[in-house]
Amino acid sequence: MEKKINSKLVELATSTLDKDKIDDFLDFLGFIKNNGMSLQKKSTYSWWVSYKNTGICTVNLYSKIVYKADGSWSIYPRGRFFSKYDKFVKDDDIQKLILNSLNFDLCEKCKGDTCANFEKIPHCTTIFGKSCNNICSGVPIKIINPCGESLEHAKQLIILVKDNIVNR
Repeated sequence: MEKKINSKLVELATSTLDKDKIDDFLDFLGFIKNNGMSLQKKSTYSWWVSYKNTGICTVNLYSKIVYKADGSWSIYPRGRFFSKYDKFVKDDDIQKLILNSLNFDLCEKCKGDTCANFEKIPHCTTIFGKSCNNICSGVPIKIINPCGESLEHAKQLIILVKDNIVNR
């Protein structure tokens, strides 16, 4: 049975996102709800996605008014699981999504080798056999405006995180 998305959240998405991005955002929220995960409001434009009280990812809207952004949205898979992806992400397309979504915009809290207030992920690491330098410790992956295949791969990644980390 399909679960409904909060009407206020639908209104916010409609007023924030560009028209071509609304359906993908709402599709992802429906996917979250229909797979037993919950949304908790983090801020006006950001939500924690959790399963069994464990954070899986954050979903964000970028308001044209508040952030002077482009009316887009993103998924930030939880940084603390990043070092474990090599163990359970075997699909080439999902690996490509992750590699193409690595976040090289270091957050304000990033200090040298690790981020002081987040899980201790090295800024320089190897994932899927590729060496990656200067990755943000708090948000190592930013999947921005996923649509079509990239949205489906993002959903598969979220299920893999749920099944391989939370359900263990």
